[in-house]
Amino acid sequence: MEQFQDIPKLYTAVAEWAGCVSAVWLCRRFLRKGRITFLAISILLLSLIQLYCGTVSNWQWLLGMAAAVGVMFLTIFCICAIGWRESAYLCLRSFMAAEFIAALEWQIDSFLGIYASAGQTASWILCLSMVFAFFAVYCMVEYKTLPTFVHSSFQPVTALQLRVTAGFVLFFFAFSNLSYLQLDLPFTDEAPKGIFNARTLIDMAGVFALLGLNLSRMEMISVQENIILREAMERQYHQYTAAQEARELINHKYHDLKHHLVVLRRNGENTAELLDAVEKGLDAYETAFDTGNKVLDTILTDKGDLCREKQIEFTVIADGTLLQPVSVADLCTMFGNALDNAIEYEEKVPEVGKRRIALTIRRWNAFVSVVFENYFEGSLAVGDSLPQTTKQEKEYHGYGLSSIKRTAERYGGTMVVSQEDHYFRLKLLLPLGE
Repeated sequence: MEQFQDIPKLYTAVAEWAGCVSAVWLCRRFLRKGRITFLAISILLLSLIQLYCGTVSNWQWLLGMAAAVGVMFLTIFCICAIGWRESAYLCLRSFMAAEFIAALEWQIDSFLGIYASAGQTASWILCLSMVFAFFAVYCMVEYKTLPTFVHSSFQPVTALQLRVTAGFVLFFFAFSNLSYLQLDLPFTDEAPKGIFNARTLIDMAGVFALLGLNLSRMEMISVQENIILREAMERQYHQYTAAQEARELINHKYHDLKHHLVVLRRNGENTAELLDAVEKGLDAYETAFDTGNKVLDTILTDKGDLCREKQIEFTVIADGTLLQPVSVADLCTMFGNALDNAIEYEEKVPEVGKRRIALTIRRWNAFVSVVFENYFEGSLAVGDSLPQTTKQEKEYHGYGLSSIKRTAERYGGTMVVSQEDHYFRLKLLLPLGE
């Protein structure tokens, strides 16, 4: 068993490369071009580095392992459109996972005597099978730790989180390889079986420790997102109540002035032209929408005024009575966020004639179909029902669509976004009863 103490270096290279592939899969919504080329270069470099590590002394071996980590980092960073901290975070966790599966596979191989008795081919089959199975499970577990809705950008990693993760990896990697480095320390073991056990078990502990650390990080992110979503919903509701109060006041004043104008018109023909101009100006403050749903009317009127101010054509064909079962707060969340997003984009369109927003609410079989459309230039990356935000500060945006999606799902509905013929389309299907 002495001759099998060292893991074959190409096996380690394959495990490290599989770790890179798993990180790329987890970031599959944020990939750059040329990923096949980068992955091919990566496996070549990792193999060369590991072969070099098998021919040098202990301290040179450590430099070789550092180089392997560097190649893993560059592979993830060049393929995934995420920041360097996020790439380093995924690299460290993938490296720890690769160390564990390489150690476990070789311990099982040596225990069963596959390499010695069945030959290199059988040993490679075992290696590839175990690496594939492990990283398939690893990716599924990692995916399950993501928050309950898909983000418009990869969750940012703070400097503290990266330092803690690096500290964990260094700790577990160092202790798992003390005996391998043949250092005379209280924690080392000269027996091959003890070296095997220490390396495999400590690496396994490292994988689980990093998984727990990531779960805590995801829980913290989820709590922060829930706070932001709740604030967004409350903000839309407050906007609605303020708009409702203002609209009621304006409507009262509007009707009073209409009566005054009628009296004045009867008492003097010379003032007719002036009164016509005043009446035309007042028409802008008359309730512009009558969908059969007072809450929806208030929201649409408020957003319609904003569209008029920003020279955006706003078209509505809606049967608001279909949305009577939806609460006031949820109507504010869905329509307020959707229209705010559309208005914010349209006001940036240089050509005023292209600024268009359309809303359609109608019955579609057993569902109520709500479709928002607005003019859109360029291309949009869409995945898992949510597009990537076009705003620069990505970590602070994208919550509007997330809150709309959550609200629709609470009623048993769905949300789908798409882009076609220079139009961005957001469609909600709500299975509301009669």
